Amino acid sequence: MREDRSDSSCPLCEKKNVKRKFKMPQYSIFYCLTCKVEFNANFPPKNSAKESFSEEYYLELQKEAFSDQMENHMLDPSIEFYQKRLRQVEGLAEGRRLLDVGAGFGTFLRTAYDAGWDVEGVEISPFGSEFIRNKYGFNIYTESLTSLKLEDNSYDVISFWDSIEHMDLPGRQLIKAYQLLKKDGILILTSDNYKSLMSFLGRLSYSLSFGKLTYPVERFFIPYNKTYFNHDNMRDLLQKIGYEIILFEKMQYPVSKLKLGHFEKPVLKILYGIESFLNIQSQFTYIARKKIES
Repeated sequence: MREDRSDSSCPLCEKKNVKRKFKMPQYSIFYCLTCKVEFNANFPPKNSAKESFSEEYYLELQKEAFSDQMENHMLDPSIEFYQKRLRQVEGLAEGRRLLDVGAGFGTFLRTAYDAGWDVEGVEISPFGSEFIRNKYGFNIYTESLTSLKLEDNSYDVISFWDSIEHMDLPGRQLIKAYQLLKKDGILILTSDNYKSLMSFLGRLSYSLSFGKLTYPVERFFIPYNKTYFNHDNMRDLLQKIGYEIILFEKMQYPVSKLKLGHFEKPVLKILYGIESFLNIQSQFTYIARKKIES
């Protein structure tokens, strides 16, 4: 196991008022006593984020999520969610300039392009960036959003599709997005929800086994996430930055995009059903507006 970083700072408030909550074989999850968020103290899993989100990540570790997109973006089960969110922001944004942060293989960018948007992307992975350029010809920045020298107040929509949880210092990322958005510009953000049945069961199994049973925690608190948000602390973060919440909706990540065993798939479907009934689903979406006080 990599050595615990006892001097870890919270990626959200950047304070060191933290304690270890879960110890897995390869990483530890800490809890911030100041802003109440959980985070991975051993992120990124490899030497750097670019190395972590390499060709291996896309083609082996997460092949269920990305393999179909390589041939045809319309085979991505998330397409219906992308199209739905674009319809929801259609009448909210004044212009058509869109930036997708953490663009992956570019499926959302292509969906937005087909709907008439002028698109650009940010993707820290050289492999993912090159794939998008070669397949679609879109302009992609291969670095962190916070390091980009882009003009403030220049985008109508900025999106984070299942990406903010993978980024170090996510608060700074969302502040940068706020600066880049035009007045009344729109933010679309989707992330895993760690106030869900799945996260509860992981914590419970860890607690009841006195830390011996780590598998349920590892399956949901994955090592490729830096920050384990829930819908409450994400709402508080957005509002603190200055965003006005327009829409909040809970949802489930498509089962077909997850790497599951034969036994795990039916169990997950049952858990999804219970989560939906209890309204504690494992993902959430926020649509928010950049609101400047007059």
